[in-house]
Order: sequence, then structure tokens, then C-alpha cells
Amino acid sequence: MLAGKFGMPLPQAVSMLEDLSATAAAEGLDFHPEVQVPANTLDAHRVLHLAAERGVQGAVKERLLLAHFTQGEALGDAETLVRRSAEAGLDAEEVRAVLAGDRY
Repeated sequence: MLAGKFGMPLPQAVSMLEDLSATAAAEGLDFHPEVQVPANTLDAHRVLHLAAERGVQGAVKERLLLAHFTQGEALGDAETLVRRSAEAGLDAEEVRAVLAGDRY
């Protein structure tokens, strides 16, 4: 995907991701680009606005980043957003209401 997006040869894109993974590991971060699922993150950002209002934005953001960069979950999936947000302290039904509407 990156090779096509940035118009680079595949080996260069692979090398770039390997370097990024090594840098992340050196900082103690678990980064797995091979499992990442491309997604429209508009709804994830909307949920983060709700999380900010409820005082749990940092915790929700951490859960979403873990889901995307480490565990290969699609941040464009509403149920993933609901589950991960609820793990961080948001009310699942409130998240569903935000996702069903046009708030934020």
C-alpha cells in the first residue's frame, strides 16, 4: 500500500517499515505494520472528541492506537470503536449514539 501511495519501489517501502518497526521497538513500542488495516478514521476522531469531553481522551486514544498499530483492528469499524472506547471508560451506548449521528 505504501509503495503505491508514495510511488516507491516495494523493497524501499518494506525497508522503510522495517526501520520504523525497529525505531518503535527501541522506544519500547510494539508496532506491527503488517497487521494494520487501512481505514477511514473520521469516526475514530469523532469518538476522541467525545472522550475529551468525558475526560478520558488519552485512554481512548491509547486503546485505538493499540488496536490499529499492534493488533490489526479496523478503526473504521463501529463495533471496534465502541468496544475499545468502552474499555477506556466511555459509555458504549453513548459512543453508539455519536456514531449513529452527526455530532462532532
